[in-house]
Amino acid sequence: MRKVVCAAALAVAFCVVAVADVGRQIGSGPDVFGGYTSEHVLVRFESGRVPRSMVGSLGITGVRSLDRLGAKWRVTAVEPVSPDGYADVQLAESLGLTRTYKFIVPRGTDVQRMIGDYTANSNVDFAEVDGIGGTAFVPNDPNISLCYGLNNTGQTGGTPDADIDAFEAWDTWTGGDNITLAVVDSGVSAHPELNGKFVPGWNTNNNTSNTVDGLGHGTHVAGTAGALGNNNIGLAGVSFGVKIMPMRVLSSGGSGTETMCGAGIVWAADNGADICTMSLQFYTGSQTFRDMVDYAYGQGVLLIAATGNNRGNLVAFPARFDNCYGVGATTHNDVRASFSNYGPQNDVVAPGQDVYSIYLGNGYTELSGTSMATPHISGLASLLWSYDPGLTNDEVFDLITSTAEDKGTVGFDQQYGWGRANAQFAVQKAAEPLVRFTNLTINSGLLTSGTVDDLFDSDNVRIQLENNGSRADEGIIVTATGTAPLLSFNRLQILVESAVSRGGVLQRVYAFDFVAQDWVEVDVRSITTTDTYSKIDITSNPARFVSPATNTVSVRLALNQGFTGSRGWSGNVDQLRAALRND
Repeated sequence: MRKVVCAAALAVAFCVVAVADVGRQIGSGPDVFGGYTSEHVLVRFESGRVPRSMVGSLGITGVRSLDRLGAKWRVTAVEPVSPDGYADVQLAESLGLTRTYKFIVPRGTDVQRMIGDYTANSNVDFAEVDGIGGTAFVPNDPNISLCYGLNNTGQTGGTPDADIDAFEAWDTWTGGDNITLAVVDSGVSAHPELNGKFVPGWNTNNNTSNTVDGLGHGTHVAGTAGALGNNNIGLAGVSFGVKIMPMRVLSSGGSGTETMCGAGIVWAADNGADICTMSLQFYTGSQTFRDMVDYAYGQGVLLIAATGNNRGNLVAFPARFDNCYGVGATTHNDVRASFSNYGPQNDVVAPGQDVYSIYLGNGYTELSGTSMATPHISGLASLLWSYDPGLTNDEVFDLITSTAEDKGTVGFDQQYGWGRANAQFAVQKAAEPLVRFTNLTINSGLLTSGTVDDLFDSDNVRIQLENNGSRADEGIIVTATGTAPLLSFNRLQILVESAVSRGGVLQRVYAFDFVAQDWVEVDVRSITTTDTYSKIDITSNPARFVSPATNTVSVRLALNQGFTGSRGWSGNVDQLRAALRND
């Protein structure tokens, strides 16, 4: 969650505004950009009061008092806010999302008065409008081909090093494919810079699988965050390897409702997204929208959104919500862009003016806005999380804010948040608690390829092992040993990414107890022919697994131990790593 200094300053905002393109008028009434839709109202039933005999397609609830209101307001249908339901039903129920519905009415309905009627009904917890918002960019003619936001040498006339130091971070890590970034936007179109990156997404604008970008905004965002790097064409995104989940939550004109965005967030969370990047701005901030954000956050998703444009000291939703992080924009001179909204929910800033990225038709262009700043941060989050997949969503963002270069007044301030992000510093801090194993012993089986160095990263560079040899009945057993950093910790974490060539294999993980001088089994699970990712947290007296004399950590991995008479199968390990965590 947002740090206390930010969250404490949160204000309840009742003004309704949304996406802010420069030159685009922002209103606060019905059916205008920045206002709210007059075509439905969001209604949350009281707990235990969801009608059982509801015929949603006819707008009939089966509750007499509600149906009288439905007739008065000409309700034509009642629809759930997330048409595909929720993978985590218990979480959705606790947030009230399973009790929340859209009451569809004719366009032009006085929904503010309608809300009053429904709120007064004893079956209803609350009713609210659904805000209209969308993209947040400042169009500009393309005239440069250099990404100063990644590495600023003054090539655009700006201040050298007014960038996120991506080039320096890439000396350590360029980003793995073990993180999925949901681009919750206008969709994402195919581009040579995104070849091989897509995982299935969804279109909540018309509830189809068509996620083609008709606007160019989402494609531009995806390029900044995760365009392929070192491929001899165009440019590079912050994380070369991140997978892209295209989520189309807007119309081709660039607008949509908060629940369209919220449904996209929910769908992404339920379908494997690790991070949602939202270069969008809304200014209603309905409770339903908040709950959908909270749902994804409760699933462990990291949510990052633009602070919005041209509203001054007013951060847009969803960035204003507690469980979503806000990103403001800077220029090539390292100052806050004039269009960038600011406030207590502005967590960090990044380059957002004249940002060069990919575009429709396999092209490239410059765009400006907090929309363009946001993917610098979501790309950096992807880079960091793929480097250390043992982190939580909040821990990833804490790396970004705690290593940002301070701008404005000393410490946190509303104009710059914690400062302008620095990828190099963030990657360096991410490496601090990690244990790099330097010695690998094959206790049983044969090592056919790879070295101990291949175990550090989740990068598809693996050690390959075969279950053959004089001790084949024992399966494959390997021991990795390394030196832990000198840090305070209250949790030892072990990460394993492994696969085998046949089913029915059991993986056991042991850590050596330097007090008892014995191996302790800390995890056991079945693994398959596809990569199994195991995150093992040891919180019960974790210090015993670190040698007090040498700071040594030893981990043993056993595959198929306890089975006999089986030979000729193989296994591979992409990652075997430990970390010292201090919660």
